[in-house]
Amino acid sequence: MTLKPGGLVDLTEFDFRVYGLDKRPIPIDERASALARWMHLAHQAVQQQGGEPDAANHLYEWVRNHPSFEQPVYRHWWFQTSTWNRGQDPESRRQNRYGAAMRDDILVRPFIACVPVCDFHAGDLLGF
Repeated sequence: MTLKPGGLVDLTEFDFRVYGLDKRPIPIDERASALARWMHLAHQAVQQQGGEPDAANHLYEWVRNHPSFEQPVYRHWWFQTSTWNRGQDPESRRQNRYGAAMRDDILVRPFIACVPVCDFHAGDLLGF
């Protein structure tokens, strides 16, 4: 596909971090959740394979500084990365659907990217 002059492009990415309710990254230490540790490993695997795990944090700058784009607009969205929400209201169920999609997506990627570079047992990391 070709983007025509005056057209619209939507770029979406996540940054391989898990955030607390305060919207700050959860520190990776012995108290971090299995999900936070898993995402940290995914971050390392992407980086070690030559990828840019922080692309989400650079997209606006990259587009803004590229001469082919005009009037870029930046928006950020917060959504769950797992199905922790216990509410039964429509918004809680919607957020849990997002969380399930994120969980399912990220559970596979690190295994593919990490096999040659990571030395860990997934059961130990995830607690089973």
